[in-house]
Amino acid sequence: MQQFLGRSKTGWIMTIIRRYIVTQLCMGKIVMGRIFFISLILLTKSALAADLDASQIRDQLVGQSIVWWDSVGWMGGNMVLLPDGHAQIKVETPHPSSDRGNWSLQGNQVCTFWNSLRDGKAKCYSVHEIEAGHFITSGGNEFVVQSAGV
Repeated sequence: MQQFLGRSKTGWIMTIIRRYIVTQLCMGKIVMGRIFFISLILLTKSALAADLDASQIRDQLVGQSIVWWDSVGWMGGNMVLLPDGHAQIKVETPHPSSDRGNWSLQGNQVCTFWNSLRDGKAKCYSVHEIEAGHFITSGGNEFVVQSAGV
């Protein structure tokens, strides 16, 4: 079975469902009677999605504004992977900063190298599409894509 974030695809899907349900319960937007129905919808959508391959990464992410946040929501910002292999990132929370660097594809993984962030060390990750335009990386960051006109 395909592995993602160190667990089976089914385990990953259930994690997404649990996060969604807990978030909705905490926000008072959902009652217990709806949990089963919402879980089935999410399970069906997530089960049909798969990791992006290199061609899909280029087509869907390069030249777009990527608005990202970590899975617990304490860090977020935006990033652009430019067609020439350069990249720009802006961290908006918790401590605003920005950086430039490069990106590349290694197989079906995106690798980023920032001048300052992560002490210039590369980080590679696979990208999984949760639903149209909404993604999660193997590193635990979620993001949506907006046209950047690049």
